[in-house]
Amino acid sequence: MGLDQIWLSNLAPIFDICFLFLLNMRNRVLDKRSRWIFYAILASEAFELCIANVEIWLGSLEYHTVWRDLCSATGYIVRPLILMLFVLMLAPKKRTKLQNCLLYLPMALDVLAAVSVFFTGIVYSYDASNTFVRGPLGLFPIFIVVVYMIMLVAVVGRREMHPHFDFGLTVLAVLYMAISMGAETLFNVTNVGRTAMVYSTMFYFYLYQTSVLRRTLHAEQENASLKKALFEVDKARRELLQSKSVTQALGEDYLSILLINLKTGSVSPVKLEESYLGADIAQALEQKLPLSQIMELYVESFIVDDEREDFLREFDPAKVLEQLQNAQSFTKRFHFNSGEATSAVEIHVMSLEENGEGGVVVGLRNVDELEREERRRMETLLAAKREADRANAAKSNFLSRMSHDIRTPLNGIIGLLEINKAHADDTELVAENQGKMRVAAEHLLSLINDVLEMSKLEDDKIELTCEPCDLNDISLTISTIMKTKVSQEGQTLKRGKLEIPVRYVYTSPLHLRQIFLNIYSNCVKYNKPGGSITTSTECLYHDAKRVSYRWTISDTGIGMSPEYLERIFEPFTQEGDTVSVRTGYQGTGLGMSIVKKIVDRMGGTIEVSSVKGEGSTFVVAIPFEVAPAPEPCELASSEAASIEGLSILLVDDNELNIEIAKTLMEYAGAMVATAKDGLAAVQLFEESKPGQFDAVLMDVMMPEMNGFDATRAIRSLDREDAASVPIIVTTANAFTEDAQKCFDAGMDAHLAKPLDIAKLIETVSTCVTERRASK
Repeated sequence: MGLDQIWLSNLAPIFDICFLFLLNMRNRVLDKRSRWIFYAILASEAFELCIANVEIWLGSLEYHTVWRDLCSATGYIVRPLILMLFVLMLAPKKRTKLQNCLLYLPMALDVLAAVSVFFTGIVYSYDASNTFVRGPLGLFPIFIVVVYMIMLVAVVGRREMHPHFDFGLTVLAVLYMAISMGAETLFNVTNVGRTAMVYSTMFYFYLYQTSVLRRTLHAEQENASLKKALFEVDKARRELLQSKSVTQALGEDYLSILLINLKTGSVSPVKLEESYLGADIAQALEQKLPLSQIMELYVESFIVDDEREDFLREFDPAKVLEQLQNAQSFTKRFHFNSGEATSAVEIHVMSLEENGEGGVVVGLRNVDELEREERRRMETLLAAKREADRANAAKSNFLSRMSHDIRTPLNGIIGLLEINKAHADDTELVAENQGKMRVAAEHLLSLINDVLEMSKLEDDKIELTCEPCDLNDISLTISTIMKTKVSQEGQTLKRGKLEIPVRYVYTSPLHLRQIFLNIYSNCVKYNKPGGSITTSTECLYHDAKRVSYRWTISDTGIGMSPEYLERIFEPFTQEGDTVSVRTGYQGTGLGMSIVKKIVDRMGGTIEVSSVKGEGSTFVVAIPFEVAPAPEPCELASSEAASIEGLSILLVDDNELNIEIAKTLMEYAGAMVATAKDGLAAVQLFEESKPGQFDAVLMDVMMPEMNGFDATRAIRSLDREDAASVPIIVTTANAFTEDAQKCFDAGMDAHLAKPLDIAKLIETVSTCVTERRASK
């Protein structure tokens, strides 16, 4: 084979491969599936080129070899395969079974015909001299190629060809290929049919890509035009929605709305209310007068004289644009003439999205009611401030009074101690001074109790008990206490109407006594020498479950002014509310506040009436739940309380308290061991012999371990007397809820400081006696 024949055989395939490779490099229209099929076509072209050259070389040999059979069979298979791949690339992805059969069946027959050279010469064969011999079915491979060419033409014509231009080119390509293949077959013109097939596939692929590209460019042009149109529509829509949303938002509150372009001076009304603009302004808007003229007309017709210059300055277009650069909107308030009256108008200016164009929305509304509400709110705030200032002044006065009232008994006690020190031998004087010191100390204690009680009432920490009690007993106790004070002041305690059909009720007896003792104390304190106090009790109603009583307590004292009566229940208040006019032990000014809060907590009422110089009357009404009468029982006689011979553990962190309590109990015949904190007390009790201590006096607030934890630790010890030894708390926390906390911790009794030695002896004796009786 000569060089010219090799060149002629390879020129078309090489050109085809290069053309397909360049198309692939510059291709921007194929999808992913088509691109992979295109790679398969390119690989098949290159493989066919190699096989064809090997076959040409093998054909130049003088003897036949099986390798030439293999190369020939491969060539016959690859050539229609390339066309089938083109059809597969252009055909739809979803095909019917019949379409798949038409697509793959010719290829299967071609494979069978190509490999027939190995077992029969019906299609083609090679003789002993290595010469090609065509069999009876020798044209069958060419027929298969023609079938796939027809499929390719059909697919291209159906999907991609232009109806007028591409169809004619397709017919020319088919004729060219048919003539070339016929010439190669009939006249044995070497490689003409193969070259025609290569060029035809190149043409069809070029035609396909050109058609797709044309449609893509057309679609892109249409998309670009559509995108531009959509952008304009979207821009107009956004502007419309923005104007609509702005006007709707303002329209809910503003009755007049204007669209204004500050740069061009144009004004467009959106919503008009003539009461805020006037007929002249409405007419000017209809005539589309410039903004400057409309503003001048508005100022002259509406804005009050004092605010006209401010209005023109604030709404100057240049200044408005300057303000809108820093904020999206702003609001100003002015007053306008509304008939004979003056009303307030609020003007709200909001910038549109395109700030550079100077577009704004202006809303106007009447804010008379809003201004009135603001004035009312301001008056409320001022009233609250005045009340707070008054309360602060009252507390300042209270601190001044407390300083005076606490120092007065303390000064008395200190002075009497100095007198006793200087006259230690005068036992009569010393005894008299001790009595005076006790009175001063008791008053000091009452001051502290009042302050603590009021603090707890204000924090709602006071817990009222609900226990059965006898109102007659409570009344008798109060009368007994007050008779002594009344007689000391030279006054008279009178009993008026007494109507108690139901004696036994559920209540908090401690707080009920506190109510009346506070009222009686005021009646005594502010009464005249030789005056009287009268009490009457009457039942308002009663049934099987409920009963309500009303107590009326009157005095003939100095009375109170009407001004003070209005704030008698406020804390820290007294008539003549200055330290300079206070004499004696006047108290804290908390008594009636405490009474009022307790009465309210009990669901009752209290009223006070008074005449200056004639006296005061207190009326208290309280409802109760009826309690069952106690069963009668004989009172067992008991021996006088005594702690003589008892061993007591005293726990307190204050050395002076320990010394005083220990000395008093030792005088009473007790043996006292001491501990300075809860931890030391637990250790001392644990190291003692069982039954060594008859009782424990336990303070609450101590370092290391407080009284509650120490009590729990003692109770948890694994010894016989730990659970039963009486533990009595001694604490400055004197309220009912404080006592309940002690009982919850496992303590047996509660004693409030300062200690009353008689009550201490009685409590210890009772607890020890009950313990021994329970064994």
